[in-house]
Amino acid sequence: MRRIILILLCVSAYTYVLRAQEISCIAPDTSKAVILFTSNGGTLIDSEFSLSETKKVRFARGNLMYQPSTNTWKIADRQYDFVGGNSNSDPKGEHGTIYVNGVKSTNNVANRAKYAGWLDLFSWGASGWYGAYYNAAEDSTKNVNWRNKNNPQGKVTCNPWEVDGSANYNLGCDIHQGMVAPYDSADWGVLHNIELGGTPEATFRTPTLEEWRYLFYERENADKLLALATIRLIGKNGAPDTLINGALLLPNDWEERKPLDFHFKPYSQGGNRYSMNGGYNVYTEEEWNYMEGCGAIFLPACGGGSNNSNANKQNRSGYYWTATLHTDGKVYDINWGPSDAIELKPGTRSYSRAVRLCQDIVE
Repeated sequence: MRRIILILLCVSAYTYVLRAQEISCIAPDTSKAVILFTSNGGTLIDSEFSLSETKKVRFARGNLMYQPSTNTWKIADRQYDFVGGNSNSDPKGEHGTIYVNGVKSTNNVANRAKYAGWLDLFSWGASGWYGAYYNAAEDSTKNVNWRNKNNPQGKVTCNPWEVDGSANYNLGCDIHQGMVAPYDSADWGVLHNIELGGTPEATFRTPTLEEWRYLFYERENADKLLALATIRLIGKNGAPDTLINGALLLPNDWEERKPLDFHFKPYSQGGNRYSMNGGYNVYTEEEWNYMEGCGAIFLPACGGGSNNSNANKQNRSGYYWTATLHTDGKVYDINWGPSDAIELKPGTRSYSRAVRLCQDIVE
């Protein structure tokens, strides 16, 4: 396996232990440093995470994002990036990190088909896939007749800019059908794989409920590889520091990878709070860059939306979709609060949630 480490623009000398090898290096300008792994054209973090006893994946370097005005999908440039803003909990967009031509994206709201900013919260299955009834290339009348007969209230697709858009969107007209085979083509990662940097041999996808559960609670040393954490971005030109809260996941072989003098308190031992609630796991951007270079994954607490409303609870709560439906037609998601348990439970499919994609490791 080939590892590629990119460190851009140096300002002061440091020595770190990285992957059991001492490396004398220059501390990067943390506003520009990027440490990534490239595999078959897709950009992922260079580390392995077990999702079952036999399955391992690499995670994308950031959350899924979409720009309606250009119909463009991408993976966030940094793991801690999220849109934020335009809600009661963040009316000025103070928590978001995404800009377009100097303008901050602060609008994770419904029906913004021409919005020039970025969205990172989606209704479940809102990938734009048009294949719930018949192949899109088939006769359109046949599609309409099938829909009217089998699912009168249903939709043939769910667009990514629609919040509250998937309430009547059922894959294959089956309220119990998840975003897995034979309908895995509806997955954001599968449908937009090439655009996101994947290849036919290395496809992005959304983890299932069972896979997230195994990662959080059942893999070897799981209780030592999970925590809530805060990344502190130093304010520029007298601006206050920015604190970004989220969930921290460490790879299977973290003990061999971790940087020198790494401080960490796992979730099960008190590492279940953000800094604002007395949390222990607070890292500077420089520290985080080295942690990411050693394979750490960070899921920002980018909030969520409900009932066709603006997003809320940004930088306080995290909500992420799984590919798995609950028996009553709801969808399982991951969610946590500032000092709450990280839970996997059914949520309303029309609510807006974040998406973190992964790629299977084929050995």
